[in-house]
Amino acid sequence: MKCLLLIGGCLIPAFNFAQISPNHLLRGLVLHDISSTPIAGTSVTILGASSTLTDDNGIFTLDITKVYRKGKDIRLIVNHPEFELKSNVLYRISDTGTDDATLYLTKSNKLGVIGTIRDEETKTFLKGIRVGISSQKIPGGVTINSVETNEFGEFRIFINKSILTGPVDYLDVLMTDPRHKYRDQRKTVSILAPLELFMEKGGPSDIQMLKVRGDTTIYLDVTPGSLIIIKASGSMRVGRIIGSSSPAGKEDGFWGMGLEGYNLPGAKELNHAALIYQLPGEADWHYCGASCKFVTQGEGRLPLRLEVNDNQKNDNEGAYEVEITVD
Repeated sequence: MKCLLLIGGCLIPAFNFAQISPNHLLRGLVLHDISSTPIAGTSVTILGASSTLTDDNGIFTLDITKVYRKGKDIRLIVNHPEFELKSNVLYRISDTGTDDATLYLTKSNKLGVIGTIRDEETKTFLKGIRVGISSQKIPGGVTINSVETNEFGEFRIFINKSILTGPVDYLDVLMTDPRHKYRDQRKTVSILAPLELFMEKGGPSDIQMLKVRGDTTIYLDVTPGSLIIIKASGSMRVGRIIGSSSPAGKEDGFWGMGLEGYNLPGAKELNHAALIYQLPGEADWHYCGASCKFVTQGEGRLPLRLEVNDNQKNDNEGAYEVEITVD
């Protein structure tokens, strides 16, 4: 018998019927925990991979090609309006590739809504997004508390069925960003399948202007998924022989002379006198030139280090005009 792991304080019996085929399909059976009768119309989902409903016999088939790895845990989310939401069922693929599994569900007086929110462009999960729900089946005067997404962009909301005026198939989900970097959005969604939602950036951008002629550090307020855009213009005189350079830098010097010896450590292969940048904990530099961008992973004050790729600045004149946008 194949064992299932369940995190989050709940214990579920192991599957007794399932199979992983050579085509990487996971098949299983969902039953009522008391009567052992099959539960039709149960949503079984792997976030970011596939989702399906059980048939009249309680049987489901999932395409797990995107997440298939022998010996890897697959997280299943199992949901039915009349039963307890199971959002942390871990199924481990065996080395043989064939397993038996059965999942039992318990009747519940709560309706569970679960989902994730990601950046529309970068697909990174968004932390700290406020999520609220509304429905015509929720009486006026009854408040369902909103929640915030965690570090995995996930949210969970539970509603006591006793307050509902009738069966609920769809809900309105309102997403707001307290930091105002993303547009507020309202979407009407089916409650059965886990929600994979996306938000578009549209809040005010943080723009800073500065001049860079040497080692310069600027601090940026960022969140996971912030897009940093750097644009540079102008010119500098970088020595009597080499002459003027734009932020793109120089590939070689007078008569094709190599300039690597005049570049900074960690930037030897980059254009001489180019605008370059470095992130915390890095030894090497990134080329920026006239324009570059990157997406942040962490949250807080990001020290961004800017430089001109030249190890002899005593004879330089001028500075590059740099614009930095946090979007």
